[in-house]
Amino acid sequence: MGRPLCAFLAVLAACTLTACGRAGVARDAVEGQGIAIQDLGPAGGDGAFAFTGTRGVEECSGTVEVRPEDDATTARVTLDCLPPPGAHTLALPAGTAQALVAQARRCDGGRGDACVALGRAFADGDGVPRDAGRAAYLLTLACAADSGLGCFELARATAALEGETSTAAIDLHVKACDLGHAPACGEAARSLYNLDQPSPRLVRMARQGCDADDARACMVLGVLFANGIEVPLDMEEARRKLMQACTVGLQPACELVEAL
Repeated sequence: MGRPLCAFLAVLAACTLTACGRAGVARDAVEGQGIAIQDLGPAGGDGAFAFTGTRGVEECSGTVEVRPEDDATTARVTLDCLPPPGAHTLALPAGTAQALVAQARRCDGGRGDACVALGRAFADGDGVPRDAGRAAYLLTLACAADSGLGCFELARATAALEGETSTAAIDLHVKACDLGHAPACGEAARSLYNLDQPSPRLVRMARQGCDADDARACMVLGVLFANGIEVPLDMEEARRKLMQACTVGLQPACELVEAL
């Protein structure tokens, strides 16, 4: 479809000159994202447009919002591009819901959180046959794609099989923590503390998690300060960290505060 011609559209009363101008800005903004447009049209609100198109081998769709003062560089483009169907998509049973097919295509494209979503579907039998092996494989892919959530879910599955203090489970929790998934920091700190092997990694996990307000991490950090383990002995700091854990609802931390 070529660019809309305002003269013809005005005659047909299909849009105003202002709308025609915004449509042109919208088209330029979308093309500026490397999208070859297949369809572009109004999407409800004034200055809002929906589009479909391609970017290389990817299929894309999205919206663009054009304010009166916008040009192609400032108009807000929101898009989602899916890679072509790949291994996971083709392996899905016939009749699988399109939402899961889309997640599979995103997973094929290296999007870790999409692999997590698809893995959960196989683990729960939600829209696909229950398949624990496929679920674990998808979580492995998610973690390899640097999804903190994927590494955390894989760590939990590993801990269930090998124990919370297994090297593999701890390493996965540490990776998930370093990728920004705060609950993994607390799990890593707790497991490392339970191994009774003080180390800088233990302190780092506790600090990172507590900085993100994870209760378990704050409790471990408070205990470290209360006992001078890998940190200076500091009872006031111990109380602060334990109170932080208590405040977000960890009852054992509340009990420790009272015991200090």
